[in-house]
Amino acid sequence: MAKEKNLTTRQWRTHDLILANSEQGKETTQREIYENYPYDAETRKDGYVWNDNPKSHDHCSAIWHDINDINASDVVHKVIIFNNFVFKVAENEEEVKAFVTNLYWDKAMSKLWRYSNLLRKAKRDGQVRLVFEEESQAKECFETYIKNAVDNYGN
Repeated sequence: MAKEKNLTTRQWRTHDLILANSEQGKETTQREIYENYPYDAETRKDGYVWNDNPKSHDHCSAIWHDINDINASDVVHKVIIFNNFVFKVAENEEEVKAFVTNLYWDKAMSKLWRYSNLLRKAKRDGQVRLVFEEESQAKECFETYIKNAVDNYGN
């Protein structure tokens, strides 16, 4: 049997914030979690670091890891569900089932798409298609595999 991993102070603070907000009927944003336990070089070296890059999809990936650890813990009995960087404690079994189903299918469909795409590419090797650029009769040949590999390892 695997030994129970203890949650960190940061994870407990995150759990407590989400639980308190959920008990008041509120959801907790990623920004609120960060502000509840921000990084400080002297007092909170384990705090969350916020990524201010406007091109960044996720401003604090450590929060995701902590939520997953909290949900994986047998010590914590509540289930934290999330959607679009907003977190809350589940209110009923149906909510948990919907959340878990969504997680499963998101990952399963992503893997299925990658699998299908790779097989499609493999089947296209050597196929030719016409390229329609103005009045061109050019053809493009799909080359999935390296035909004349160069041995870079001296063999």
